Formats: sequence, structure tokens, C-alpha cells
Amino acid sequence: MRHYSMKNAGILVIVLFLSCAGSDTEPILNRTETIPKAQRKSHSIKAFSKTYSDEYFWMKDKSRCNEEVLSYIKEENRYTEAVVEPCKEKIEQLYEEMRARLTEDDLHVPEKIDDYYYYSKDLKGNEYPVYCRKKGSLESIEEVILDVNLLAADQGYLEVADISISPDHKMLAYLADTEGNEFYRLFIKNLSTGHLLNDNAYPVGDMEWGEDNKSIYFSLMDMESNRSDKVFVHVLGEEKNKLLFVEEDEGFNAGISKSRDKKYLFISSFSHTASEVFYAPSTGGEFKVFTARIPGHIYYPESRNGEFYIWTNCDGAKDFKVMKCQQEETSSSNWRSFIDGEDGIHKDFVIFKDHFVLSETKESDETLKVLNFSSGKWHEIPLGDPPYAVYLHNNPEFTSKIFRYSFVSMIDPYSVIDHDMNTKHDLVKKVQKIIGGYSRKKYHQERIYAQAEDGTKVPISLVYKRSLFKGDGSNPLWLYGYGAYGDSNTDYFSSARLTLLDRGWVYAIAHVRGGGELGKKWHEQGSMLNKKNTFTDFISCAESLYENKYSSADKAVINGVSAGGMLIGAVLNIRPEIARMAILEVPFVDVLNTMMDPTLSAVVSEYEEWGNPNIREEFNYIASYCPYTNLKQGKYPDILITAGMNDMRVNYWEGLKYTAKLRQVKTGNSLVLLKMNMSGHFGDSGRYEHYKDLAFIYGYAISTIR
Repeated sequence: MRHYSMKNAGILVIVLFLSCAGSDTEPILNRTETIPKAQRKSHSIKAFSKTYSDEYFWMKDKSRCNEEVLSYIKEENRYTEAVVEPCKEKIEQLYEEMRARLTEDDLHVPEKIDDYYYYSKDLKGNEYPVYCRKKGSLESIEEVILDVNLLAADQGYLEVADISISPDHKMLAYLADTEGNEFYRLFIKNLSTGHLLNDNAYPVGDMEWGEDNKSIYFSLMDMESNRSDKVFVHVLGEEKNKLLFVEEDEGFNAGISKSRDKKYLFISSFSHTASEVFYAPSTGGEFKVFTARIPGHIYYPESRNGEFYIWTNCDGAKDFKVMKCQQEETSSSNWRSFIDGEDGIHKDFVIFKDHFVLSETKESDETLKVLNFSSGKWHEIPLGDPPYAVYLHNNPEFTSKIFRYSFVSMIDPYSVIDHDMNTKHDLVKKVQKIIGGYSRKKYHQERIYAQAEDGTKVPISLVYKRSLFKGDGSNPLWLYGYGAYGDSNTDYFSSARLTLLDRGWVYAIAHVRGGGELGKKWHEQGSMLNKKNTFTDFISCAESLYENKYSSADKAVINGVSAGGMLIGAVLNIRPEIARMAILEVPFVDVLNTMMDPTLSAVVSEYEEWGNPNIREEFNYIASYCPYTNLKQGKYPDILITAGMNDMRVNYWEGLKYTAKLRQVKTGNSLVLLKMNMSGHFGDSGRYEHYKDLAFIYGYAISTIR
């Protein structure tokens, strides 16, 4: 459910192996265990003219201390562990196979900031990165500035985020979460002494250094709503923080950032559909509004050469355009066009002192164009054949002539590329190395289209190994979907996915409506009162894959994470026979009950995505598709649900309640397993833990689908 945090650069797949077999005819799944039976307690929920019964409401415990709930969770985890006990050796084999492909000692491409080169490295056996720097040149002596492994030594969980160096390179600020609930504590380290300062704050959303080297700005989160609603400035050595901004609207979050030319600080207040920015000199001063908040208007400015360049959706530019204004005339009435908007082509940009990089995305494929401000001429950066994905790096040096990006496809490992914006030449700095060898020629990727119920063409990206693809429907299929918040599912490479492809699997991504693959309209057609298009699109994608002999329903796994888990839950209620198995990871399945509780994390801000249940029409629409409340008696496939005890985006009780009710209503002998992780939305921290989790789920699929 939760989407607003910018920290979620990526989603960790947290799953558990469901069943496996020693041979095609001899299953070794432990079926002798007694299935946990949850108590059913009467509880009614009234809304408008309707009354809903929720017999598992008692599982909802915000304190996460209720002994009855904790005891039941332990029983679910015990049951799942007992069921898969005979499969542990198989899972370990797959984990070792995935790990064998990794470059365990790995140096990431250094990033130049002023006279320093900053980089991180992974060392064999270490779960976490080591952050380092060198001064002057890459031949200089290495200085370790932060070893996350040392921080994690006495922690069960650790995520370090938003690492930031002070402008004079003497201080290091970072955010650390030790629970998985995304409540971060701010730490500041003196790089000369190696000691932590007494200056800290909690819980912090994001932070930014002032150019005076002694002021650090940060947003503070409300722990009840999990919303960043205040912005402070802290001066090193002082006890009190100065409050700069309070966002009263519960649908908005507040954040802090700095312009790329380092001249301005921005306080941004934002929802899913609107934003408002306040700006001040980065050396200190009063913040003033950039242009006043208007419902539906999203904008963010950047600074260059006495002007602001503004990314905006104003005047109907749903997929954004770029405008500019003088820095003393920031009201929108003074904005003038720089890059026009185009429907279905999402625009974004990175600005440099002498160059402007324009990103245009259509159907998930990105085009990069560079403007030389001096000559006024554009050139395009040549990329590969679609489908592919492009990721823009931080590019911290505003004056640089080098623009860094990464290129990847479903068959091309990640490449880090430096593009010289003057010479127009590319320099490949690094290509992801696959230990044991890898040849893209052995694999095939393509994009096909399914026809939705209303005639809309829905893209599907897929990949498989050429020599193992039969084209007769007998290949096993992994079909993934998300479709929410206007986020695009990128066509990325995964070395772990080779475990599936090398065993004959087809891996497919359904780019259903609700995502952003085809622009803002694609998002709007799968949100609010159009949300059901997301579900029927996914069904159409599955059917198209079956009809075109990529696979068949009895050999398919369908999978979704978070809002994608809600997608899979809704699909199962509509067409439970659509696949042999379903995997719902940290799934947002109790949509109706969650959206009716505004005290939960960021619920109010989500009204713009799902609808406001206080409005009758929107309540009725949510109620008509909510996966949990619409579970009904009948056959369901084998289903695995995961949840995170400290998850503040999708609270743990959603998966817990869904598991209990699903077992209550389903018929037949299919299994329903729950794995409750004791961390948060993204599962356990650590790179090896991630691959262990993938080994669980891939082992489940490989051994069960034949």
C-alpha cells in the first residue's frame, strides 16, 4: 500500500518455499502438520447503509504487543517451517547456485565530488557495504568513512540510508533504521576523529546539509501517521532545533532538498496529486513560497544561471513539461515554456551548468537527449533495442561535462556509462559481472500485447532461454504485476532469475493500467473508480500468454508485491483458476478496512489513489473489489502470503487476516501458507539474506510446477 517514501529504491522479495518434490511422483512436502485455526470473534463494521462482519478484526494490534496475536503468529510460522522442513537441502542448493553467480568482492564505480572520489564496496561474506573515499585521485590512499557491517554487528536488522557529506567534506550524516519500520535516526560522524557527534534526531524522513557546513536540515515524521509533517534546522553543537515548516494537511508529506547548483534549499510539501515548494539560500535565510499550492498541480524547481527550471504538470501537461522563470519572479504567472509536454511521454530532466539532459519515457522505454546551452544544439544518447530500462545516477557535480546513467534490459546486465556531453562519446565504466559466464545470445526478450476487456492493448515484457522454449504451452511461467501509483515496472536484469530461465521458465511482466508505463492516463485508467481495469488487464495478460502457447494455467505462478499483492488477491477472487500458484508478498489486501481508519499510516494521502471511503460512491467501489472482504467459498490455488511485523506501509494484520479468512472459505486441498517476517516492508536486511529468500520462492516454484 505505502508508496510515498523515496527510499524504496528497490523491493526485496521476501518469500518462503511452499512445497517441493524429490521426483515427479514422490512429493516430500510434510502434510502431517495440523493447520493453525484462528479464532473467529464477532465484530461488525458499519458504513453508510451496510454492515460488514470481520471475525478476524482482533488480529489488528497497533502496539504489536498483544500476546494472543503474537502467539497466533508464532503458530503460523511454526506450521510453515514444519511444512517445508524436508525441502531445506533443496533450498540451500538453489541459494548456493545464486550466490555462485555473484561478484562477492565488488567495487562500485567511484563518484567525484569536488576533490574527492566516493564509492562503496562489497566484501565477500559481508552483508552490508563499506563506504570509502580517496582524495585527489583514485591512486590515493583509501579512507573508510562508514562500515555498515560494524554498525550491524549487534543489530538484528539495519538499513542505512541518505548518506550525505558536508560541503567541506569534514562531516558525514546518515540515517539508520534498526527495526524495519522506516523510522530513521540521524547520526553525524566527524571524519577527522571518527567519532559520532551528540547531534541526532528521530524519526527522520530525509535530510540535507546547509552550505555553511554547520547546519543540517531534516524532516521529522509523525510516528502515529508515519507522515513527515515538519521540517527543522539543527546547528551542530546546539541543543535545540529550529522549526521551519509544518504541514497541516494530512494528505501531504514534507521533505527537504537542495538545488543541483547548491545555491538553494527547497522545502517540498507533496501529495500524490499536488505539491508546493518553499525556497531559501543554502547558506541560510528565510524560506518563501515558490508558487502557491493549487489542487492537482505538481511542480519542482531546479536552479541554474539566475533562472529556475520547473518540472510541472500545469496547463494540462499530464506527463509533465519543463518551464522556466527568473529567480526573483517565481510565481507561476511568470513561468514560460522551455520543453512542451506530450501525452503518453513522461518527461523529466537533469540540469548541469552547461547542459540539460531530457528524459522521455514511452511504454517503459526511455530516450535521453542532451542540450548544449552554449550552442543551442541537441543530441540523442544512443541506447539499445527495447525493451530496456535506464537509471539516472546522482550526477552530483553540477559543473561536470559527464552525465552518468545505467542501462539494463531483461537480457543485458547492468552497465554504468559515462556520457561526455561535449564529445558525445560514451565510456562504459562497469558491466555487471556474472561469475561462471553469461551470454545474452542464449536468451530472448520481447514485448507483446494483450487485448483487455475494453479493447485496450496492454504491454507484456517477457524473457526466456532460447534452447528451452518449446512454444507449445508446456513451459512454466512466472507472471508478475503491480499497477499502482503511476509507477512503471522496468524491464530489469536479474542474475538470480537465471535460476528460473535455465530451467525452462518464461518470466513475464504485465504492464497493467494503474502503472505509469504509458503515461499519466495509463495510471488514471487503473486508479480510483477505474481500479478494476488493473485486475482485468492482468487476467487478459495471463490469457494471452496461454493462448499464444508461452505457458498454460496449470504451469503458471502469479506474483505481486504490496499494491501488486492486492492485484493478485483481487484477480484470485475473479478468476481463481487463472494459475496453479499465487504468491502475495506484503499484500495490501484489506483495502476497505484500512482505508476506513485514517489513524493508520498515510491513509489520508492514499485517498487520491484508491478513493475516499467517506464518500458513498468511492466506498462502494472499494468494497466491490477489496480482496479480503470479497473472499468467497470455492477453490483457490496454492497460495503463499508474506507479511512484516514492523511494516508500516502494509500493516502485518492484513496478511494475517487474509490467511485466516482464506482458509475458512476455500474448498479443496490447496495449501495456504503465511510467513511472518519480524522486520518491515522490505524484509530482512543484508544482501545474502535477500538471495536466501529468493532461493525459497524459486525452489517452491521449480519443484512444484512441472
